[in-house]
Amino acid sequence: TFPNPLQDHPAYSTVKQYFVNADDTVPEKVVVQKNSPRGVHFRRAGPRQRVYFESEEVKACIVTCGGLCPGLNTVIRELVCGLSHMYNVNDVFGIQV
Repeated sequence: TFPNPLQDHPAYSTVKQYFVNADDTVPEKVVVQKNSPRGVHFRRAGPRQRVYFESEEVKACIVTCGGLCPGLNTVIRELVCGLSHMYNVNDVFGIQV
């Protein structure tokens, strides 16, 4: 694993507890009875302190499948900007199916 590039990013490095702990979970049901079983939990989403790929070696691909989707251009733009500016990924490709 490699250190997350966000650790050195000026906008994120000052925020304490920014990274998600690997053991954090989110319950499927928020409200439960006191004596009910623990239930289903999901792994919490968010940036980790360690990443599995070296940023300069990553090739990202964004696939769209057509159809009307309000806000899709904004989502694609944020993905590209986040990968490029926050994670230092140089190769981002778009595929239109």
